[in-house]
Amino acid sequence: MAAEIYLVEGGTLFAVRSDGAYRSLSDGWGVVHSLALTTGRIWAMQQETIFLVDPAGGGDQVHSRGWGSGVKRLAATGDRVLLIDGRGRLFALELTGTYRYLSDGWEGVTAFCGTNGRFFAIDQGRLFEVFPDTGGNRFLSDGWGDVTACAGLAGQLYLVAKPGGTLFTADPDTGADRAVSREWLVTSLLLPCVDKLVALDGSILYEITPDDGSFRQIGEGWGEAQAGIGPES
Repeated sequence: MAAEIYLVEGGTLFAVRSDGAYRSLSDGWGVVHSLALTTGRIWAMQQETIFLVDPAGGGDQVHSRGWGSGVKRLAATGDRVLLIDGRGRLFALELTGTYRYLSDGWEGVTAFCGTNGRFFAIDQGRLFEVFPDTGGNRFLSDGWGDVTACAGLAGQLYLVAKPGGTLFTADPDTGADRAVSREWLVTSLLLPCVDKLVALDGSILYEITPDDGSFRQIGEGWGEAQAGIGPES
């Protein structure tokens, strides 16, 4: 069976297969800031509430409420989930509905993702590793002020940066980067999908082979998608 990513568009949560076929999971989502994926759960940040969604049937339940205003960012890897709230505070979330404050000062974050048990953030153009147990961080590199999307896949980081819409891979240990492909001029989402990346560029979905940057179109008409996520493996 083809792998699936998940997108919210027009208030509907969709499962989209890598062959382009899609199905509706549930409706009534309104404004969704961010999605994350763990085993058997989609995490959806809708305004001030976090929901847990069954990716098979679309049923949902409230995880927690009262997260305040402002853009909030979820990131997950394995079964670990972190949240940066609208005030720049970092929290670790548990499936049980509990959460734990870790640190603050993340108001400048423009991209946030996880891979292979590690978390990474772009904050004011600088790439950091974020430690999920303590909330501490490690600086990796700078010059990322124009990142429009990022994803983690198989332990590597992938980032789309302007000008030029270049897709980069960045080493998670050193921050060293190299260009993978170019001309991703209007990419708003970059998602893992098992051994591939999926990019939403304008209204078109592309599947990208990360090793050589080759790509193919897998869908279109997704220009209003607000948020998305896919599986690391």
